[in-house]
Amino acid sequence: MFIGPVAEQYLRQFASQQEVDKTFGIYDKDGKFYIGDSPIEIDSDNITVKGTEYTGTPGLWDLLIMKQPDR
Repeated sequence: MFIGPVAEQYLRQFASQQEVDKTFGIYDKDGKFYIGDSPIEIDSDNITVKGTEYTGTPGLWDLLIMKQPDR
């Protein structure tokens, strides 16, 4: 897994568990990341869920990680 700069910024917040949404956002289970019951892949800043790749913009990462996303 190659982590890009945007993904790294948000995953660092995830690791520190400050202001992250572990109920509806990304969570870690057995060394893999999930959204709901779906495993996800992270490549650079992009996220792949169920075979669909999403461009890893700061807005997407904010929605997936933070309890209170920036509007």
